[in-house]
Amino acid sequence: MAKKLFTNLTSSDLEITLHIRAGDMPDKNAGTVSFTVEANDSEWMTYGDEVNIYLNGITLAASDGSIEKTFLTIERATELDDRLNRRNNIQITCQQGSYNFVGKNVLTLEPGCNEAGDPAQGNAGEKLFSNLTHHDLNITLYIREGDLPKNTAGTLTFALASDEAQLITYGDATNIYLNGIEIDSANGTIEKILITLERGNQLDTLLNTNNTIEISLREGSFNVYGKKSVRLTN
Repeated sequence: MAKKLFTNLTSSDLEITLHIRAGDMPDKNAGTVSFTVEANDSEWMTYGDEVNIYLNGITLAASDGSIEKTFLTIERATELDDRLNRRNNIQITCQQGSYNFVGKNVLTLEPGCNEAGDPAQGNAGEKLFSNLTHHDLNITLYIREGDLPKNTAGTLTFALASDEAQLITYGDATNIYLNGIEIDSANGTIEKILITLERGNQLDTLLNTNNTIEISLREGSFNVYGKKSVRLTN
């Protein structure tokens, strides 16, 4: 199955069109698929159900029509062809009024894991942290053992580069959960601390029933979102 994660690292909603081919050669055009990814958000997109489906190119357009850019490959195995077809995550940026993208491999979890509900059903001990900002971040996780926030089990601090995602293991027991998260920009200009004081509240649910934590920046403040992701083979 031809499927990728598309991450919009810009401040505008994007209309994305994928130019598809069947087989190795770019002249084997197989149509297009169009979809929308909101600002600072990610979406999985399936664009074919056969093993020989690839991308010839991608068109990126701001939803308000202000910016548009198309990338098309005319031969196999070019740098653009590799970016489009050898990675499972396409990350889109906008600088000086022009779109660009990079291809990355992101390891995430199988479909059906971590259904919403009791925090005890979450993915204890391991999560994907995605930095959707243009700042390098220092992140501290506040860890607990068991259901109650008072049962603290220390902290774990790690660095997360701008526009990068990293799979973090913070415990190897099934009863390990997060009490909170501290986010600091590497230059020390922005900081945010979120701590839960009770089990089952909104923050506790966000941190412990999702396998992906996304961090964005709006109006000078960090925002934290929880998502459930699927696993693709690298």
